[in-house]
Amino acid sequence: KLKLCASQEYLERRGVPKVPNDLNDHTLLYGRQSNVWYFNRDGDTEEVTIEQTNEPYDSVVHYYSVVSGVGVALFPEWVSAPSIASGSLVALLDDYDIHTESPAFCSAHIVTVSRNYAKKTRCFIEYLVNEMSTQYNLS
Repeated sequence: KLKLCASQEYLERRGVPKVPNDLNDHTLLYGRQSNVWYFNRDGDTEEVTIEQTNEPYDSVVHYYSVVSGVGVALFPEWVSAPSIASGSLVALLDDYDIHTESPAFCSAHIVTVSRNYAKKTRCFIEYLVNEMSTQYNLS
């Protein structure tokens, strides 16, 4: 699940968007994912296309840009949840299901073929396989 986030400092300066169309008045950072965001609620879909070129390709730069008050961005829930809980990020438009055109938040993990993985490594690989299979309907 994706979360739309901004820092409290940014929101105090620029205001809190109440509906997706309000995002047209904000600095939107989209990193490597699509510049088209879809907001679904009650069967209706609103589309926001990001025209500006604020594209930090490094995910760490992308994250810290938002935490530092540069703009608004989408993050996977597993990235944003700890920051939302600590107050360094604020979740926005939480009553919408948000997605993009591309599966930009997939992870790629490369491992060597071995029968001698440590138990915690085997557990991690099994966890990733199970999570990705469930989330992306893989068999």
